[in-house]
Amino acid sequence: MDELWKSGLSVEIIAKLAERPLSEVIMLVIDRQLLGAIHDRPNGFVGWREPNASERLKLEGTP
Repeated sequence: MDELWKSGLSVEIIAKLAERPLSEVIMLVIDRQLLGAIHDRPNGFVGWREPNASERLKLEGTP
């Protein structure tokens, strides 16, 4: 999850890729920030980039 956050994906996309509820990912992000494992980033929870081709395939359910 840390790498996905650092890569700039939104929490909604991270939740879909991780197959976890959005609320769980938001709580995890807050926890990881409090522990110093991840830091604030441009656009916060929204992120700044779209999923790449392999991430889109996973989101679409293609193996």
